[in-house]
Amino acid sequence: MKDKLRPYIPLVFLDYLRRYRDISYTIRFRMQYLGESRISSFLSAAKAFLLPTKIIVYYPVRPSYAYAEFKMCALLGITISDRLVSNAQVVHRREFSTKCETPDELRNINAGIKINFSNIDISKQHVESVFEAVFGYPLAIDPLSHTGQFVRKSDENFTHDGLVMDGPLREDQIEDGYVYEKLVDNSVNADEVMDIRIPVIGQEIAMLQTKIRPKNDRFSNNNTIVKTVPPDTVLSESEIEKMLEFARAMALEFLELDVLRDKNDHRLYIVDCNSTPAFGPPPGMSLPEQAKYMTAVANSYRDLVENK
Repeated sequence: MKDKLRPYIPLVFLDYLRRYRDISYTIRFRMQYLGESRISSFLSAAKAFLLPTKIIVYYPVRPSYAYAEFKMCALLGITISDRLVSNAQVVHRREFSTKCETPDELRNINAGIKINFSNIDISKQHVESVFEAVFGYPLAIDPLSHTGQFVRKSDENFTHDGLVMDGPLREDQIEDGYVYEKLVDNSVNADEVMDIRIPVIGQEIAMLQTKIRPKNDRFSNNNTIVKTVPPDTVLSESEIEKMLEFARAMALEFLELDVLRDKNDHRLYIVDCNSTPAFGPPPGMSLPEQAKYMTAVANSYRDLVENK
């Protein structure tokens, strides 16, 4: 119904409505994550959207209020827009496609800061290839010769369709559009596994998440416990550098990695990479943990958009 009515609604009214909602959500997030009073949050939000000092253009997809980009800008007092102008201060490219080339309208834009402007390929095959080149050991397996359990999942992003299978497979069991990977034993006990979610903003990992979930629901995001921890409590110095090297090899300045540590070989495995991460914050995280996490990643984002 809203889409049908949109052509008949004056643009000025739509702009007013969006500005009102932006201010309302900014007030909400500043109260929730910064602990500000309603009046203080209102004054900060009104200043950001009525007297902006920095505007970030998100193109071609503006972040919704559920996404971390909006929440970080709310905490930083930064105005967001989806109107591409040639002299924009910051342009942050947001694409939900698994593979996409840089659009023509972005190639020659004279923005002060450009984020995620390179051709994007976050397919599982490409992630596997870059991971092996950076870390020196593979995640991918050959399902025709692999004996024992492994994981089959879609090469496309945002599918959450992982399936544990037994190998080796026959030729007629191999399906196009899927990848076949090592089943990483990231169990913490008989019933639960732990994922590590790592946001890389610029060349910084400010905080990461450890996510405990049931083993029989390992490919979902149905967490039972989520904690925010400094990276050096989970990763070694060399592992942190490898994560940053992986981000450089993917040619992305803003991304999120899903990482597993195998309890048998103790190695890390990057199993997913997102250029439009929804890390703000995941189910299972307490409000104090959410506040700690969002303020940490917001500070990293400020450094990125201010080119520090």
